[in-house]
Amino acid sequence: MDGDNPLCEPRPVVTPAEITRRLRREVGVLVCDDSQRPPEGIALYTLSDPRDVRAVRYVGQSRAPARRYGQHVRAACLWLCVPTPWWVRRPHLVPLYTWIRALHEDGARLPFMLVTHWVPALEQARALEQSLIAAHRAAGCALFNCEALRPPRSARRRPARLQRHLPAGADVGELGAEEENHGRVVHPHDHHDERAGGTVRRTDRRPPEVQTDQRLADGE
Repeated sequence: MDGDNPLCEPRPVVTPAEITRRLRREVGVLVCDDSQRPPEGIALYTLSDPRDVRAVRYVGQSRAPARRYGQHVRAACLWLCVPTPWWVRRPHLVPLYTWIRALHEDGARLPFMLVTHWVPALEQARALEQSLIAAHRAAGCALFNCEALRPPRSARRRPARLQRHLPAGADVGELGAEEENHGRVVHPHDHHDERAGGTVRRTDRRPPEVQTDQRLADGE
């Protein structure tokens, strides 16, 4: 019976399509560029509770921050009524997506993204990112950036029985702070391909379960 299957979730309160429409409609409010620089190269950004944007919870980098924002939100699978995001591959990323889900459960809020810097090269982005992480931690921010907790490569694959039950609509990759080295979300059955600027296209093709870091990070 379905009631005995732990992978059977209750009816969602929102749908992936509703989340996509909201992202398209509100991306201009949810993502703010305060860098005072041309949007060229790699952006450094923070995620925070929209009720207190100074209380930074995450520091990341991306060549396309609006697209990255959509990846963060869809990777949280807000349409699933489950206690924890079991589809997140890396344990140290579970708190980030648990937080995003908790925000949405509290008044349908979504995180606020603030772009703070643009730099031309990946090496500069990584160095500045580490400096920002250290600065926000020193300021008392409870960050979800936990590089030291990354599991070994041998622990990355999820059992095949769970791979078959991935939530449709989850986006690929936690591609935030350390895009080449940090964990990814287990690939969904249905893939959303988001273009820069927040638009999303859904395809019927089923891509490989895990894509390469280079492709996921848009060459970053």
